[in-house]
Amino acid sequence: MTGDVISWLSQCAKDLSLPQFRELLFSLWGVWKERNDRVWNQKRLEAWDVSLGIVSRLKEFRFHNQKPPRSKSVYRAVWRTPPVGLVKINVDGAFHHVTRKGGLGFVIRNETGVMLGGGAWSVSGLLSSEHAEILACKAALEFAGEHGFGPAILEIDAFEVQHQLSRCASANLSLLGRIYDDVGILLKSHSVVQVLHVSRQGNGIAHVLATYGHSLRQNAFYFSVPDFLQVVIAAELCTL
Repeated sequence: MTGDVISWLSQCAKDLSLPQFRELLFSLWGVWKERNDRVWNQKRLEAWDVSLGIVSRLKEFRFHNQKPPRSKSVYRAVWRTPPVGLVKINVDGAFHHVTRKGGLGFVIRNETGVMLGGGAWSVSGLLSSEHAEILACKAALEFAGEHGFGPAILEIDAFEVQHQLSRCASANLSLLGRIYDDVGILLKSHSVVQVLHVSRQGNGIAHVLATYGHSLRQNAFYFSVPDFLQVVIAAELCTL
């Protein structure tokens, strides 16, 4: 039996390209992990959940092993103020693939860097880091719309999410398609003029809020700088 598996993998290595073979091995690891959990940890997931987990991790694997194309929409490593008359909304999502829990965070600032609003809270039942990121976009835009913040630039450090939102004119058919479609509607109704990809260093405040939100028991909203953000925001403003 072992010989059959080795022969099959050897044939796959010949027939598949190197990226395809890597993804095959990555997927097989997911199946092997489920087998070990059943044998040694008495854990048992439904086949659908196992497949969904493998697809989710494979998507992250692809994202982290590809070089994003050069884009004029990528900002420098530090946060930059928006043009006069616009606000900038930075969003981020935190995700733990074992617990499927995470946190959402967003911050809204004006052309002088003053924090006008923000939020942080925990979420559960996540499918992937992409799921957390797009939910953070949705929450931030709903908050901005409710409190009259706009027109706006939306910045996010998840390249895949930015890429999907930049072509949201057509229906999104992915697992998260319905959320993407909802966010597409919010982008139009709240006068978001651009959706930009930014480096993690340029998205630091949103990242802190998402990490903080992971441990919260109830949603937190801010209309001024909370104590735990004061030093971080002050340091960021020094780079302007």
